[in-house]
Amino acid sequence: MALHWIDWTLIAGYVVFALAVGVVYARRAGKDVDEYFLSGRSLPWWIAGTSMVATSFAADTPLVITGWVRDHGIWKNWVWWCYCGGGMLSVFLFARGWRRGGVMTKAELAELRYGGEAAGFWDVSGANHVLAVRVYVELLEQLGDTPVPFPERIALGGAERLRGFLEGHFRGDSALALTLGYRYPVWAFLDANLFLSMGNVFRGRFDEAHLKRMVLSWGFGVRSNTSRDVSFDILVALGSNQLQRWDEEFSIDNVRFVFGVNQGF
Repeated sequence: MALHWIDWTLIAGYVVFALAVGVVYARRAGKDVDEYFLSGRSLPWWIAGTSMVATSFAADTPLVITGWVRDHGIWKNWVWWCYCGGGMLSVFLFARGWRRGGVMTKAELAELRYGGEAAGFWDVSGANHVLAVRVYVELLEQLGDTPVPFPERIALGGAERLRGFLEGHFRGDSALALTLGYRYPVWAFLDANLFLSMGNVFRGRFDEAHLKRMVLSWGFGVRSNTSRDVSFDILVALGSNQLQRWDEEFSIDNVRFVFGVNQGF
C-alpha cells in the first residue's frame, strides 16, 4: 500500500515536533533527575494524573479488546471498563496525594508511611506559658516481596521526637512517641523550653509493642520566639535505656547538645 503525501506530511510533522521538543527541553531535563522524569515537579496535578491514565493505552489496545470480545463475549469488556473508575480517581484524587508525597516511582509510593500526629496546646497562664501534648503514630506497610531498605524505615530521634537520641537512632516498621512540652518566656525574644518524651519503634503493625519497651528522652533549652513556625534553639537533651531494664539498672544512654534552626513547637 502506497502512502499518500498527506500521510508522509503527518509523519514528517510528528518527527519534527518530537525532535523540536527534545532539543528545546534537553538542557532543562539535564539539570537533575526530577527535571528529566518529572518535569521539575512543575506540572499541574490534573496533567500529571491524565498522563498516568494515558499510559495505560497503546496501539495494541483495540486489538486486545477485539480478541477478548471474540473469545469471551461482550461481558469481557468489563475488564477494562472497570478501569474508568480507577482512572477518574487517579486524576482527581490520588494524583494530588502522590504529588504531595514527593515520590517518583511506584516503589517509593509503596514505601510511603501511614501515620500522623495529634497535638494539643494550652496556655496555662494566659501569658504564653504553653503546655503541649503530642502523640505521634506511624506505620510502614511492605507491598510485594521486596523488603523495604533499612534507611527507608521509620526513624525516631533527632530534632522533633526523642531528641535525646541522634536522628535515625531507632528504625523500624512502626513507631509510637508521646511528647510533653512546656514553654515560657524568659526574655523579650527568648523562651525557655522543657520537654519529656517516651517512645520507640517496633515491628510491623506494632508487633510486640509494650510500655516496658519504651525509652525516655528529656531535656531543656532556650529558643527564639520571633516566629511561630521557625525558631533558633539551644538545648541539652538526654536519653535513657528501655523501661524494662530499669529493674536492673537505670542508665542514660545518650546526651546531646543541640543548636540550630528548628520548626514547630
